[in-house]
Amino acid sequence: MHQIVLDCEIYKDYFLLAFKDISTGKSKSYELYDGSDPFPVDEVMRIMEGCETISFNGLKFDLPLITLACKGWDAKGLKMIANKIIVDEETVWNLERQFNFKTMKYPDIRHIDLMEVKCLWRLLRSWMSLRGGWSWFEIMS
Repeated sequence: MHQIVLDCEIYKDYFLLAFKDISTGKSKSYELYDGSDPFPVDEVMRIMEGCETISFNGLKFDLPLITLACKGWDAKGLKMIANKIIVDEETVWNLERQFNFKTMKYPDIRHIDLMEVKCLWRLLRSWMSLRGGWSWFEIMS
């Protein structure tokens, strides 16, 4: 299964979704703005469902935006959601309830959020230090 890195960028009237295949280095991006072609939902979902995607903070930011873009939201609506996540610190589950959507997730997609891995790594290091067993953890950090 291909591993694909993804990232979203959002401005007040512009949305960008970019993918990069780790093994081939090939990239593909999709834009959404007033006057743009319709968002290519089938193509994006083929990538999301057929590959293992990797992001940084994707569970709490990128995936909700991608989900809503695939449901037909425009760039301005996506910016409003992004602001609620970043500025208002709204949780994804609360936004899902407020705006009646479900963010794509396993088993429909396979996704690795490096933000979550980073948090788990810190937790594991803390647990090992409490147990007095640093050994290879000292080498790794």
